[in-house]
Amino acid sequence: MRFDISKAAAASVAALIIFSGAARAVSDRAIDYLSKAAPRPAGMGGAFTAVGGDPIGLVWNPSAALRSDRFSFSRNHSLRHFPGDKRNLDQFDSDTVGVVIPVQGEGAVGVSFTIPGEWGIDHADTNGLLPDREKLRGRERRISYSELGGSRGNAAFSADSNWFRYDDIDDASTANRSFETGGMFSFYYEADNGMRYGVSLRGLVERIKGKGEGRKRKATAMFGVAYQPDEKASTLLAADFELCWKDDLRTRWFAGAEREFDGRYFIRAGSMNGLPTYGAGAEAGSVRLDFATVKNLLPKVTGNEDVKEFQDGHFISYTVSM
Repeated sequence: MRFDISKAAAASVAALIIFSGAARAVSDRAIDYLSKAAPRPAGMGGAFTAVGGDPIGLVWNPSAALRSDRFSFSRNHSLRHFPGDKRNLDQFDSDTVGVVIPVQGEGAVGVSFTIPGEWGIDHADTNGLLPDREKLRGRERRISYSELGGSRGNAAFSADSNWFRYDDIDDASTANRSFETGGMFSFYYEADNGMRYGVSLRGLVERIKGKGEGRKRKATAMFGVAYQPDEKASTLLAADFELCWKDDLRTRWFAGAEREFDGRYFIRAGSMNGLPTYGAGAEAGSVRLDFATVKNLLPKVTGNEDVKEFQDGHFISYTVSM
């Protein structure tokens, strides 16, 4: 399904959506894991840089997500309700939205953002598990555009908007705010032998330019491979390798598999940099529902390995394609 509008009009509409104020929960430790907590990718261990055609993939690799000629929409939710007074994961929302909008010709626009349930990671609502003076609220939005580059290759350019507000919990009237913008380049390619390759580069310009008093933002490079013999094959294998450069060079890896049954049911399993993950999904017509669990997510997010209750993250999503 394609909309009979110009590329400029589509980009303008998407930009209006993305910069209208969608919110995201972030912290310096949590964001990298929470951004990978959409159920289908999370079930595969967060390895999604080389998986194409899924709108939620805009968080991993816009070039792969925009490899589609259909309008598609996906949103995931963290399951935040626990018994009793314990609410350990209540504020660790990463309710991500991804929208792919085909336009005239061979182009597509992608819009992605996340919406936390209660505006951020809150020290008081995590039972004291986060360090003192930790209260950070933020918004992150991305708009991407791609021209289909032939029968198998695809590249995309993205613009990012980030707004952060850090509150001192000892003095609610004190807050520091920062607004950041950035760009991203990504690439996706499908080979004849069933191999798929994905690359996304983010933060390189900001890293070189730096920001305020010589402080530099982190630069991240993601390299992904996936294997599916053909579009009708029932098994998909994927692996990602991440290089992150902030104060020093850090690496992480993600790997997983998806198995399809009867074209309608899916099971998934993987490892998110050592955290076991598993998930399942079901599809009916143009709608797909997915669920995933990331084991021991809370200790990783908080940096507190002594957490004994509700360590796991649970996520559910729906995807619609037309």
